[in-house]
Amino acid sequence: ILVFTSSIYLYWNRSFTIESSALFFTLSSLSIYSTIRNRSVQALEQHHRFYWLATLYLITTSLGLLIKATTALPALLLMAIDCLAQLMPTTKPSEPRKSNRRDYFLLAGCMLAAFMLMHAWTQHADTLKQLSPIGKTMTSEALSGWNFGTPEQRLSGDLWQEVLITRMLTPLGAIPSLLLLSWAFAITSREPEKRLFMAACLWMALGPLFIFTNLHVVHNYYQAANQIYLLMAIAAAASCILAARRLGSIRWLAIGLSGLIVAGSLMEFWQGTH
Repeated sequence: ILVFTSSIYLYWNRSFTIESSALFFTLSSLSIYSTIRNRSVQALEQHHRFYWLATLYLITTSLGLLIKATTALPALLLMAIDCLAQLMPTTKPSEPRKSNRRDYFLLAGCMLAAFMLMHAWTQHADTLKQLSPIGKTMTSEALSGWNFGTPEQRLSGDLWQEVLITRMLTPLGAIPSLLLLSWAFAITSREPEKRLFMAACLWMALGPLFIFTNLHVVHNYYQAANQIYLLMAIAAAASCILAARRLGSIRWLAIGLSGLIVAGSLMEFWQGTH
């Protein structure tokens, strides 16, 4: 419901942009990674299924990076950090078995291969651009400052006020969104997995703003990809609150806050496109 009523998502992802294609393959990559990460003990023995999933993971990750690196790179960074964390030595009883570690090494190889493919393609494109006087001004090196922005921009009102609040939070309803997220983090202090999921979603929603700052300041369609992760965090927050039986009937307030977000999104969509 939150996705299908999101004004930013509806407006930009029905347009002819590469953002929606990159988002599709990035979400597919994240989904496949999560499937492999959360496999059951029985599924660990089904290595033929794992190799198929690893192949699909390599394809989707590569396509996401090749279509639009600025959309897929933050997701790749998140998965790489988690993959390294899974490979770190641990003394906990839940330590992955050797076969599972081998799987993570293969996943790490897939990530590296996808990144190197993106790098090779970028180098090839830059070589072609060097053949043109105009193209020389559009290489990845020449546009480095344009893509990443300046330290001053990361502290400016253009990013915090215009991009984060006006473009991302206001269309959803900043107050109900922040209330749901704060409430969910407060009641899940003993549920690290739920907190980790919401934190990962918030990283995917906000992290790109601080990596490719100038691009997000200049282009308002860039937030179409970020918004879906913010919606995932909000949906997870509402779910955590509804599942907390100890809150009694007050937990149904989450439904009301979610309803306000839906109403705000539809109103913004109607006013912004008519």
